[in-house]
Amino acid sequence: MALSEIERVTRPGAAGFFLFNPVLSAAQLEEIANSDNPTKECMIEIYSDVELEEKLAKWQILKSTLCEHGLRAIEAIKK
Repeated sequence: MALSEIERVTRPGAAGFFLFNPVLSAAQLEEIANSDNPTKECMIEIYSDVELEEKLAKWQILKSTLCEHGLRAIEAIKK
């Protein structure tokens, strides 16, 4: 995962800005999975708020925002 590499090459105090896939309902995920959308594989990996906190455990989350298109933007500092 890209996050592991980011953690490897950054030092404590580094600023991070992360964008995560939009929050989708189960029905929307199923619709994507059954579509011919060429980007559907990357759309399947969507994290709940709890999962994001676990994924970003080495980062202090300063701000988490749900953007206009459903993307989640997270500003953080590496611990």
